[in-house]
Amino acid sequence: MNARIFSNADFAVRFAKAVDRELGYPSHGVDVGKGKHVPPGVSRTMRYAEVVKHPSMALWAYAIGPEVVALHGRSTQVDGTSYTISTAGAAPLSADWRPPVVLP
Repeated sequence: MNARIFSNADFAVRFAKAVDRELGYPSHGVDVGKGKHVPPGVSRTMRYAEVVKHPSMALWAYAIGPEVVALHGRSTQVDGTSYTISTAGAAPLSADWRPPVVLP
């Protein structure tokens, strides 16, 4: 899977919020594979992916799968302002990203 790389944590978080909004997260009772579903009362998927920080550099990444690529160019509202999703420049993360640090 590819990732979009950011040099600013706030930009990465805004991108994540835009993607989650457009993909309908949080969602209840999601398909957990092989046709099994978790009842809405016991499951809540909060986001598509986590923003992660490079372990030693001031860089942040967000996973870009086909669902996110399909959102390229779409505008949405994030924290009361217009935001256009761009997946341009997404690339595989190099080995030096391990272990990534998940933002709180």
